[in-house]
Order: sequence, then structure tokens, then C-alpha cells
Amino acid sequence: MTESKSLRDSLEEKLQSGEISEDEYVALKQQLDKIGLLDHEEPDRIDQDKLSITGSKSIGGGKIKGPIKVAGSFISRGKVEAESLSVAGKASIQDDLVIAETAKIAGKMVVDGRVSIGENFKVAGKVEISEDLEVGEDLKISGKLNVNGHVLSQHDIKVSGKISCLSLTSKNLLKSDGALDIKEDVHALEFISEGGGNIGGSLYADEISVNSRNFSYIMNDDDIDLHIDDNIDFLELKSMINNIVKNIIGGFGTVKNPKPLIIEQNVEGKSISLSNTVVKGDVIGDIIKIGKNTKVEGTVRYRDTVEVEDEIEVKLEKIE
Repeated sequence: MTESKSLRDSLEEKLQSGEISEDEYVALKQQLDKIGLLDHEEPDRIDQDKLSITGSKSIGGGKIKGPIKVAGSFISRGKVEAESLSVAGKASIQDDLVIAETAKIAGKMVVDGRVSIGENFKVAGKVEISEDLEVGEDLKISGKLNVNGHVLSQHDIKVSGKISCLSLTSKNLLKSDGALDIKEDVHALEFISEGGGNIGGSLYADEISVNSRNFSYIMNDDDIDLHIDDNIDFLELKSMINNIVKNIIGGFGTVKNPKPLIIEQNVEGKSISLSNTVVKGDVIGDIIKIGKNTKVEGTVRYRDTVEVEDEIEVKLEKIE
């Protein structure tokens, strides 16, 4: 038993010192588990009020009554429960993670299990989750979030970075200025996308707007040619100015067109406005607008009204 314990500790020391990578650590641990060298060891679970890590720490799992703060390296071989979580360094949870209140990841976190966040979840760094993710309030992603399972938020989802998951569901607003990589369906009450990406299934929401901002601009060596619709609102104007500033930093003479959103199956809602979009199935709704650079391979099925950009060719069908 002593040999098994020291073998595990030796692996973790090599991981924390950088001698082996996280992938190598997991592979070696799995191989040792298969031949029975680690599976009889009792994990050193902890039960305490709070946990603050500035160096490196490894535990067998446990329940923390207060917050967990990680500024160094943290490894848990079992399930972790805590009031809140903040990661500015590296965290590896080799089981489920349950956070009662908020979680913020500015560093890197890998979870080999399910993740449940009771309130808000902010991802500014990189997060990898092997199973499902459920968030009780808002999910905000300015970094990278990779989930092998389903993602559910009970309120808003806002993406300015990148998200990859099996399916994505927001019980309220889903807004993306970043990149979506969704293998199956997307569900929301309201869906707004000004970024690109892929939806492998269908898109369902009452209100759907894809790349439909009411402005355009072209930059050249001497000037900025700017066109703004009369009905543009403040948030759209703010976003437009931010995009122009990004282009200025990148150099004049460039034109930044929005990346297309590709939907492999259907788009279904009440009010739908699509631009710079590829839909490989049908578009089904009450009020539908098909804007520039949009391709619908199926049929546009509308109940009330439909508006199609002049150069776009689509099949139309009035439905009840």
C-alpha cells in the first residue's frame, strides 16, 4: 500500500513540476489503475471551511463549506463540492464538480465529470468538461469552453469567445459575438448571433436574429464609408464602433465581414431574420426575413409575412 501511495504522489509531483503533461498524467494513471496498483488506495478527502491555493495541492476530493481559490496548481482525484470557485492558475478535477454559488475561471480547468454551478459561471480562460454542464443563472464565455456533453443555462448565455458542446440550451437569451461549435440542437427564448460557427442540428427560438445589424462600413486608406439605418439602437451603434476600433488597430484597408453561421438542419421560431447564414434544412416561422449572403437549401415556410433580399433565390411556402 505504501508503494502504491508513493507511486501516485510521484506522478502528481512530475505533473506539477512540468516533467509530464496533463494528458500524459491521465494516460499513466489509467494504465496503473488497469493493473491494480492504484485502485486500493484510500483517497485523502477533505472537509473544511475554505481552500486557498497559491502553490500546488492535491486532494482525493471533498466538501468545502466556503470558497475555493486557486492561484497555483490544484488536483482533485474525487468529487469536489464548494460554495464558490475562482481559478487563476490550473485546476484538474477527476470527478464531478458542484458549486453552490458562482464560479470564475481565468486560468485553465479540466473536469472529468459533470459540472453544476448554482449561480453565474464566467469563463475567461480555458475550460474542458467531459460530461454535462448546468448553470443556474448566467453563463458568460470570453475564453474557450469545451464540453463533451450538453450545456444548459437557466438564464442568459453570452459568448464573445468560443464554445464547443453537444447541445446548447438557454432558458432566456443566447447571444453570440464569438464562435459556436454545437454538434446537435440549440434552444433559446431569444437567439442573437453576430459571430459565425456551426450548429450540427436545428436552431429553435421565439426570436432569431443572425448577422442582422442595421449598419455597414468599409475602410480604406483615406476614410471610413459608414452607413447607419435610421432605426439602429444604442447597443447596435456601440457594437459597430467597437468593430471599427478593432479594424483600426488591425490596420486600414481591411474589410471585416461577419463570419457565416452554418446550420445543418432547420431554423424554427416566431420572428426570424437571417443574413450571412447557410441553412441546410427549412426555415419555419411567422415573420421571416432572408437577408444578404444567405442560402436556404430547404423551403422557407411562413405563416404571416416573408421578405427576401432581391438576389436571394429560395423556395417559399405559406403555411397555417
